[in-house]
Amino acid sequence: DIDTPGEVEVSEAVDYQGVSLARQNFEGFSFENSVMKEVDLSLAILVNANLSRVDAREGTFTRTKAFSADFSYSNISHAHFDHADMSSANLLSANCSDTNFTNANFQNADLTDANFTGADVRWADFNGARFHNTTWIDGRIIDSSTETLSS
Repeated sequence: DIDTPGEVEVSEAVDYQGVSLARQNFEGFSFENSVMKEVDLSLAILVNANLSRVDAREGTFTRTKAFSADFSYSNISHAHFDHADMSSANLLSANCSDTNFTNANFQNADLTDANFTGADVRWADFNGARFHNTTWIDGRIIDSSTETLSS
C-alpha cells in the first residue's frame, strides 16, 4: 500500500464512555465523533481540542480549560462544566440543555444555534460571546446583536 501525497487519514470514532481522563493534557487533540457519555475530564486541558460531533451527555468537565476548543454539533446535555474556561470556544449547534455551567467563562465564544434550555448559567461570564439563533435557558431564541443577557 503506497501513501498518496496529500492523503488525509480519517480517524474512527472512539468509545470513551465512562472513562476517567481527569487532569490530562489533551491540547490540540481530536475527539471528533467520539462517544464520551459520562466521561470525566475534570481539570483536563482541552485548549484547541476538537470535540466536534461528540456525545458527551452527562460528562464531567469541571474546571476544564477548553479555551478555543471546538464543541460544534456536540451533545453535552446534562453535563457538568462548572468553573470551566470555555472562552473563545466554538459551540455552534451544540446541545447544552440541562447542563451545569455555573461560574463558566464563555468570553468571545461562538454560541450560534446552540441550545441552552434548562442550563444553569449562574455567575457565568458571557462578555463578547456571539449569540445567533441561540435557544436560551428559558426557551427564548436570542441574538447578541439585539439583546443583553443577564445570567
